[in-house]
Amino acid sequence: MNLKIIIRDLLLILLLYLGLLNGTNQIDTIIGFILFIYVSSVLFLGLRINLMKRWLILPLLLMFVLTSQLNSSKIKDYLSREPINKSYRTDMDDFLKTFYRMKQGGDYYSSYKYSIEQNPFKGLVSTNLWSWRLPTLFLIWTWFTGKTGLFIYYLFLLNCIGVLFCSYKLIEKLLHPKVQHFAILAPYLLFPYLHFANRDTTLLQSEWWGMFFYIYGVCFLIIKKRKISLLCFVLAILSRELFISPLALSLMYSLFSDRKNIFTFCVPIFIYVIALIFHAHFVSITVGFNSNFLTPRIHEYNKSILLATLAFGSWEYAFYRLRVLAILSFFGTLAGFVNIRKAFVLFSYSFFMLEILLIGTSVYNDYWGAVYVPFLLITVPLLMNLFV
Repeated sequence: MNLKIIIRDLLLILLLYLGLLNGTNQIDTIIGFILFIYVSSVLFLGLRINLMKRWLILPLLLMFVLTSQLNSSKIKDYLSREPINKSYRTDMDDFLKTFYRMKQGGDYYSSYKYSIEQNPFKGLVSTNLWSWRLPTLFLIWTWFTGKTGLFIYYLFLLNCIGVLFCSYKLIEKLLHPKVQHFAILAPYLLFPYLHFANRDTTLLQSEWWGMFFYIYGVCFLIIKKRKISLLCFVLAILSRELFISPLALSLMYSLFSDRKNIFTFCVPIFIYVIALIFHAHFVSITVGFNSNFLTPRIHEYNKSILLATLAFGSWEYAFYRLRVLAILSFFGTLAGFVNIRKAFVLFSYSFFMLEILLIGTSVYNDYWGAVYVPFLLITVPLLMNLFV
């Protein structure tokens, strides 16, 4: 057997085991094992005839829906009720309270301020602009969900399914035709990461939603649907301003490569700047303008913040004690460099690992991992282009 094939197969086996799901109960563990067997069959047993190719992702999506329904009772119950004043403490509680206030007719800024004031562990809303989220995500929740927060869960689940599907189609496009079936690894490695979010209050964090929109944007860009891609990038950066990093890097890259994409990256950044000006105006009206208002939230080098983001969600992987996400992120970074001309827009978010060392405020920003880890997980299968 060819040495290159042996190395490739050993790498595939390693990735399969690293991506093995850590189930929440016996049934969930069985689902994870069935997923492992199915993806192994696709990779090694030739389960990829042309008739089935377009449906290879379907069993994985069905298993994700099944495990989500098995694990979502607590999060559904949590989202279905407005947090009671003076009885909550987390950021997610603040966000959910803001949603319910907006559903009752309040505007975002007064609703968020009220929600913070009713949190006994905070009491006072921050007078720093960068502590305030843009209202985009709250408006999406208000406009596209029903009367209760339960519908936020279903909207999140729908986006998880969409991103798993897009990750498969995206990597399939970027892989050599001879190894395109290895694209199933992208949603397989991402599956456990989303498995956690889909049952936890962290799904209210804007990092997840910005990540969804950004992946959609990359996927549409790859199939040359630039107008839709532009819209997705706008939603990504307006959901979480941290997404300005990959857009700026991609814009710089496009200046020296494919100039057709310059408009796609430039417009979202411009719209964000305009939105930020209006946002700053409304925040200043709400809390007043002071010397702390525009102070940037940066700090000295601190690698513990990076390690915390690489640990976030890792417990969903069976071999989490091996620092699974750190290993997979390394493979994703390597794959990105190998395929940098093909996948720069997808891979560009790996550079956020460097930025996070300066702009993260504490290890409690571990959920920032949702901003860049999914992109590295999706990029990993591009290593297979080395074995063509």
